Amino acid sequence: MNIIFVNFLLLVCLAFFCNPAYASRLTPILNFSDLITGPSEGLGDGNGSGVIVTVWGQNLGNEKRSSKIEFCDSKNICREGYIYYWKNADGLLPSGPANLYESHYMQEIAFSIPKSASGLGKIKVTTSNGASELPFTVRDGDIYHVKPNGTDSGTGSFSKPWLTVAKADSYAGAGDTVYIHNVVTYGDTTNGRIFYNNRGFKADKTNQFAYVSYPNTRAELFGKDGVHMYLTTGIVSSKLSVYVSNCDDETLVGCEERGAVGIAPSDWGRVIGNAITDRPGMCSSGQAGAISGGIGKVEGAKIYGNFIYDYGCPNTGKLHHTTYMTIRDNTNNQSIESWEMGWNYLKNNHAKNGLHFYDENKGSGTECGNLSTDMLIHNNVVVNQGGAGINLESSCGWSQDSFIYNNLLINVGLPLDVDCISGPECGGGVGSAINIGDNDDGLLGDVHVYNNTVYKWDSQNQVQTLQACIALRGSADNANLYLNNNVCINDQ
Repeated sequence: MNIIFVNFLLLVCLAFFCNPAYASRLTPILNFSDLITGPSEGLGDGNGSGVIVTVWGQNLGNEKRSSKIEFCDSKNICREGYIYYWKNADGLLPSGPANLYESHYMQEIAFSIPKSASGLGKIKVTTSNGASELPFTVRDGDIYHVKPNGTDSGTGSFSKPWLTVAKADSYAGAGDTVYIHNVVTYGDTTNGRIFYNNRGFKADKTNQFAYVSYPNTRAELFGKDGVHMYLTTGIVSSKLSVYVSNCDDETLVGCEERGAVGIAPSDWGRVIGNAITDRPGMCSSGQAGAISGGIGKVEGAKIYGNFIYDYGCPNTGKLHHTTYMTIRDNTNNQSIESWEMGWNYLKNNHAKNGLHFYDENKGSGTECGNLSTDMLIHNNVVVNQGGAGINLESSCGWSQDSFIYNNLLINVGLPLDVDCISGPECGGGVGSAINIGDNDDGLLGDVHVYNNTVYKWDSQNQVQTLQACIALRGSADNANLYLNNNVCINDQ
């Protein structure tokens, strides 16, 4: 009876909800944008006026046709901006590199904010089936450009661009936007911080600093750390193609323990619509992840719509994860607002665990941090993942409520070479799709797991691990767990 019902649902999906013809009749939905603030003048490219904003959503159409995108300013005057592209978010130029059409059936639109009154307004997309909106604030700020034919003695304008992103790092500040045009930047596997802003400015969500690929171009980064910052907050990384590894090959000989980081988030920053993978022929390992951050980098961070694929190798160390967010510190129980991870697409990753959130004491004393707002983990798609698809675990008092919802996990909980039986190199298998770990005084708030769909977990029958669709691990029993409307299917 259950199999018949599941097959019926799949047929309904194929015939209606997953069918492009049916989707074209649905109300448009704007999920997120890369920029949420910026100037409405100063772009300088001869087409648009203000910053170029990219929005992602469903049911927007694969081309403009009779639809429109406009900005309605603080005086409720609506104007259409210059459109650079309107297409499926398939990871192909002129759009950004994240293939969110394959995972979420999303479309992507890039347009310039028209000259408008300052203050809070809204981006509005209107189709024949309705409208959807996202907030955007017009404020002061400068816009700069980096091009392969530029010079670092230039002004950074569209007509006199800079040659290197390093020049932009040394000059542009909080509130500024840097558009990168087909510039390839190299580091190395030992200390190669590719984009590295260490000026110490304190941008926030009202005046963020942004690295963005200009429409129909790619900013490509090759090295050990893709985007890194030091004592700097409010960084936006958008539509970057990031290739990082700290190991020359899959033997892991000579690798640094700290590991590779594709993009480090920042307090009050945004990591939006990027593609992250290993450098060709190399491997990422150590203690980090494709998107990885700790205290001083994760407060209020928004991590949306990133495509992480083929990251790590079969030998990748047990402490390296596809993504890794933590708040342990040495200053005793800082309390910060939580990060949020939504609409990301993780595919074919060997680094252990897909969306990984973990905290523990680093030594004696009360060194763990705490989260003061709800943790939101939603609308992510994870396919062919070593270790758990989603891992939420703490060994010291996280008191926030956590919400894991609307995620799709396919063939996760796969064994890795580090999932051996004994020895310091062994990581212990995680054969579950969603793992909730409450150790010591770990999770003190409520955990809500709902509307998630899981198809196949632990498909290779690994041993000495908890094999479950939704696994509950640990001995503290502090957290209240609420499970609602989840679907788990395993055909073994």
